[in-house]
Amino acid sequence: MTVRLDNPILHAEVDISVNSGPADTYFAHVPFAVAEKWSKQDVGAVGGEHLVFDYLKIGEGGWVYASGGQRVKREPEPSLSDLDCIEHPDRYPGAASERYSFTKAVHTISYVPDRIAQAAGTVLTTEANDDGSGNPDFWEVALFDTSDNMVVYATIQKLTKDVTKTIEITFRIYR
Repeated sequence: MTVRLDNPILHAEVDISVNSGPADTYFAHVPFAVAEKWSKQDVGAVGGEHLVFDYLKIGEGGWVYASGGQRVKREPEPSLSDLDCIEHPDRYPGAASERYSFTKAVHTISYVPDRIAQAAGTVLTTEANDDGSGNPDFWEVALFDTSDNMVVYATIQKLTKDVTKTIEITFRIYR
C-alpha cells in the first residue's frame, strides 16, 4: 500500500565522483516547478505514477565572483527550470564557450517505493572535453525527466573536465 503525504518533504543530493574515486556529495534543489507535481506522485512507485528520469546536464554556470575576484559556487536557485548558464547567460560574461553545457542520457534508474528515487549517468573521458576554448570548468549539474522538466539542480565545486577524467554523477531524491 502506498501512503501519500499531503505535504511531502522532498530533498535531493548529488554525488560527483571522478575516475571512480571517492564521491563528493552536494545538497540539491527540487525546483518549484516540479515540487507541486511530485507532491501528487509517488517518489519511488514501481509500475505506478511517478516521474521518469531521462537525461542529465552538466554546465559551466553556477558560480559567482567572491571578493578578490575568485569564482565560488553559487547557492542553487529552486526557481530555475534549466541550467543557470542557459537561463541566465548574462551572469557569465565573456565568450559563449564560458556558458558551455553537455547533455547525457542517464544509464541507471532505481526507485524504492514512496521513499527514494535515484538516477545515475557517466560523462566519459571522450566526452565534454572542449568548450570551444579549452577544457570546460563545470559548476552545475541537473537531472531532467522525459517531459524535459528539470527535477534536480545542484551547484558543485569547480570540476575541470579533460580527456583523463570520467565523471560519475548520481542523483538521489528523498521523501
